[in-house]
Amino acid sequence: MKKEKAIKDIIDKMFEIAGYRLGYDDMIGRDDDWYSKYIMTEQQNNEWISWGAEYLYKNKLVHSKTMAKIEMGWMNLSFGLKIYNNDNTRS
Repeated sequence: MKKEKAIKDIIDKMFEIAGYRLGYDDMIGRDDDWYSKYIMTEQQNNEWISWGAEYLYKNKLVHSKTMAKIEMGWMNLSFGLKIYNNDNTRS
């Protein structure tokens, strides 16, 4: 499996978990900070990170579950949606 396909799949899953009808193909080529214009809950973010780590590990894109979690941390930092807090503020 290629790295580019994994990135697409992980970003598509992020939008799905967050409840948007958007995906990687909708964001590719945009030069704005699209990842800060959409939100997800902390619970959704945790679900996405867990899903992505499992995806990376099962598809042999990393050699350990620890590395998969680290890679998803980088994905979250680079492309993760803003987190919506329960007190109606954004972090």
